Amino acid sequence: MIRQQQEAHQKLVAEIAQLKERRPEMTEDNSHTGNHNNGHHNVRNNRHHDDSGRPPRSPELLPFTEDIMQTIMPDRPPPQIEKFDGTTDPEHHLRNFIDSMTFYSNSYPVKCRAFSLSLKDEALEWYYTLPPNSVNSFYTVTTLFKRQFSANRRERVSAAELVNLKQGRDETLRAFMRRYSEAARRVKGVSHEFIINNLPNYLKPGFVSENLYAKLPKTMEELQEKMTKFIKMEDQRHYRKKIEAPVTDTKRDDRRSGDRGRNQRPHRRELKALLGPRYDHYAHLTTPREKVFDKAVQANLITIHKRRTPRDADASKICRFHDNQGHSTEGCQELKDEIERLVYAGYLREFVKAETG
Repeated sequence: MIRQQQEAHQKLVAEIAQLKERRPEMTEDNSHTGNHNNGHHNVRNNRHHDDSGRPPRSPELLPFTEDIMQTIMPDRPPPQIEKFDGTTDPEHHLRNFIDSMTFYSNSYPVKCRAFSLSLKDEALEWYYTLPPNSVNSFYTVTTLFKRQFSANRRERVSAAELVNLKQGRDETLRAFMRRYSEAARRVKGVSHEFIINNLPNYLKPGFVSENLYAKLPKTMEELQEKMTKFIKMEDQRHYRKKIEAPVTDTKRDDRRSGDRGRNQRPHRRELKALLGPRYDHYAHLTTPREKVFDKAVQANLITIHKRRTPRDADASKICRFHDNQGHSTEGCQELKDEIERLVYAGYLREFVKAETG
């Protein structure tokens, strides 16, 4: 492990030496040590002391050479820049850093000194591994930086990849448009007209693609407005399906249980158990059960289970749930069980009395 570390260190030193030989912006670095108008002084004349008479900061613990370390920094603090942690695109961070430093100083030695302030976490740890007194230009440090984090570079998307982008069969319109917009932003040299005209081809067949075909938007703003409307319509449709699904399942279960009841006649010894209560505990209602039944029927939560009136039934008692005579709606045990089942499912909560414990 020690040998590997030594070899990696030697490789880094050799790479820095090659970069020093290139130094494409050497004239830019030197231009700030002579005739510069932004308040910087001649670095070579101030190699040992600055204007305040204090000795220069020691370059031994930092990767920059003595010339860069003796550069006079501006009096005001550097601009606040979003710090790079080693997980995002290094090219994007460099552009952000250079643009922000333009309003602070044009001196490349100053940019070298300020560069570490834009790093954190893994990126800052990498900065501390650079050999002391080795980096002599901004070009060197940015080249090493881009090579170190080149795996995080965001590759550009070609127009061919954009054309091959298709909406999945079960993919929502909101999810696809987010994915499509991100890819369209990364494509270079593609006009808005190309994006608008080809978007219907990327959508799955249906109402949205056909509507776009019928009347293509003229601008990106109009396209955005149209797609926002379609997304809201789809969200509303999914919401209604989610709400209506429990009711549909309830009706299907009731239909199946009714079919089983017709096909399989219960034994006499089981009849008493089937007609008895289905729950050990029932919610306390704030209104009569008959009013709750009316509300459930209006909301399509309960359907009327019509049954034949038994012989010798009490005609004075009418059950609206079974649409027959012999017992009242308020005293119908099956209706009581059905309302309790809906309460368990989250419906009719406005009629349930709050209980403690």
